[in-house]
Amino acid sequence: MTIAVYIDSCAWNYLYENAIDIETELPIDIFSIYMTREVEIELEAIPDVGRDSTDKSALKDYIKKSINKRSVTTSYVFGFQTLDLDGTPSSIQVYGGFGVGTFQSPNEQNFYAKPEIEQHVQSGKKTNSGLGKNQADTSLAAKSLNSIVLTNERIGKAGPLKVAADLGGKVVYLSAQVKPSGRTIGDYLQSMTI
Repeated sequence: MTIAVYIDSCAWNYLYENAIDIETELPIDIFSIYMTREVEIELEAIPDVGRDSTDKSALKDYIKKSINKRSVTTSYVFGFQTLDLDGTPSSIQVYGGFGVGTFQSPNEQNFYAKPEIEQHVQSGKKTNSGLGKNQADTSLAAKSLNSIVLTNERIGKAGPLKVAADLGGKVVYLSAQVKPSGRTIGDYLQSMTI
């Protein structure tokens, strides 16, 4: 059985900036690599030119090649038409239908029902990707209850990932935990499962 690892969209920046080859770093015989549909949407929304006028094409190319080379699997929650908060059909579809989406585990359902999580996702604000504020982080936070989540968010930053980490979720902060350890990402993750 392999170790399930979900990669946050901000973690891809860290992997790119540190020239990490995830095929070598997280070998297929030890790790299964995933991203939630919400993270996939965030990655698709990366602009060609950033707000600071930097060219993002090399980052986008790195992400695309890494996903294809390492066979990163997108996980979908089972559902039909995604609706906006006002009840109208959304142009951003997060659910997967028959043969694609899976049902949420009871742990994930309970996590989404927590008042502190509802408070983070019910703001009604949309991000540049078209997702709701904290929607991708919440999808990852729920997955951390049964899998490892790699993120490069600031450790302790308020939000769904912190809530999950405080509840015992396996949230790994690349810059704050892995880098200072001096270990490779793969070694660090394997040490968590021992």
